[in-house]
Amino acid sequence: NDLDSYLQIVNLQDVHGRTPLFIAAERREIAIVNLLLNKVKYALKGNKELFFKFLNTSENHMNWTPLMVATYDSASRIIELILKAAQEVLGKNSEYYQAFINARGSFGRSSTTLTVDPSDRWLLLEYGARDDVDLDDPQTKELKAIGGELLKLASDDGHEAQMKKLFENFSTNFKDNYQAFLYILTGRDEGGWTALMNAASDGNVNYITQIVTAAADFFKKDVVTALLKKGIVRDDTVWVSILLNNADVHGRTALHLAIERRHASAVKELLAMHKKVFGDDRRTFNRFMNNRTELNGFTPLLLAAYVSSDDQQSFDTIKMIVDRALEVFHKDSVDYERFMNATDLDGQTALSYVVSPRIRAFLKGHGAR
Repeated sequence: NDLDSYLQIVNLQDVHGRTPLFIAAERREIAIVNLLLNKVKYALKGNKELFFKFLNTSENHMNWTPLMVATYDSASRIIELILKAAQEVLGKNSEYYQAFINARGSFGRSSTTLTVDPSDRWLLLEYGARDDVDLDDPQTKELKAIGGELLKLASDDGHEAQMKKLFENFSTNFKDNYQAFLYILTGRDEGGWTALMNAASDGNVNYITQIVTAAADFFKKDVVTALLKKGIVRDDTVWVSILLNNADVHGRTALHLAIERRHASAVKELLAMHKKVFGDDRRTFNRFMNNRTELNGFTPLLLAAYVSSDDQQSFDTIKMIVDRALEVFHKDSVDYERFMNATDLDGQTALSYVVSPRIRAFLKGHGAR
């Protein structure tokens, strides 16, 4: 009974069905994932059934487990940590282990079918996952085709009309299927980019507006009202949060890509669309502004400083990001302090990378150290 109570505490789910392990995996917090796995493994004293529940609890929207979200975001180190802990406690030949590593989310997607990075796929297969990418049902194949078309449209200019029609047809044919809409929005190309990432990396403001608006509009329809009444979701903004916070194989979101490619107009639009959907909600903005890349731990502000030079575009990009953070956090808050002086994996802050005297003065005047 004590072990059951302990699991209830460490495996408590939020309103979206996410456990602490899921959230840590989703946000690429390697140290937190490692801490949770080791502490729970020790506390449960080898209890396979309870440790399986800890590893395999799925969130509400795509029915993904912590391993699935880690493979989708190509968080290689986290994938390895979870697999090692599972194999150690559950045993590679146990029914629990096979159910864990081959678990399926919505539309039959398993961890192996969610991988983009070949090394992650190899790791999963080495640990005993099934290679079953060709078991799609007819609806999943249809959604794959729609998602592929969206990716194709978003990878080149001049397809605004076709993209609008695609979203209109989808809303008609899949009116109440929020999981299906998330499926096409989170679809990836060979490089691990979603349609929004393609738009942001190309600096295509129109596509950014269309994609985020389509998501916000779709999830404000009757389906969300029904889900709200059932208590499955708390608000209709979680869908757009999933869209905006998707990361590629290097942990870069659409905002990271727009900053990296020096598309100030795309940065402006992503910030504007986030504000339009979320307003000044501190929780969602904190997540949006604190996504970190896998290779160096850059937040959007750190990346903007790193790629900056002594030009107007660099200044405008950093000023937009800081001004928006001030609107949400306010200057004397803990959140604002953490935002301004976040450090990367080398312990450097945004101010460490700035070469422009003008930008340095601006950042110092706004609390950077």
